[in-house]
Amino acid sequence: MPARTGLISLRRICPEFSRVSQIDASPFDAGTAYVAIDRHQNDDLHPHLYKTSDYGKTWTTIVKGIPDTTFVRAVREDPKEARVALRRYGDGRVCLLR
Repeated sequence: MPARTGLISLRRICPEFSRVSQIDASPFDAGTAYVAIDRHQNDDLHPHLYKTSDYGKTWTTIVKGIPDTTFVRAVREDPKEARVALRRYGDGRVCLLR
């Protein structure tokens, strides 16, 4: 069986000159993953967080509730509770995303 990758579709959502700071697979669902894109070095402090539930075929933004001027370095699903994501902001704060 060929490997499933969502890199081609991830390239479509990733702005030019961006740093993918983290890609994290869900411990509960093989087709789910999260990605955090860091653009603060480009003077872009907007949060760029995405989730896929179809092995990377499509990506959905998951920035609801995050201030528009707060960049995020990481997002991952809690290893103990499905569908609860942990976000780590550029200033070190960690928050829950349900």
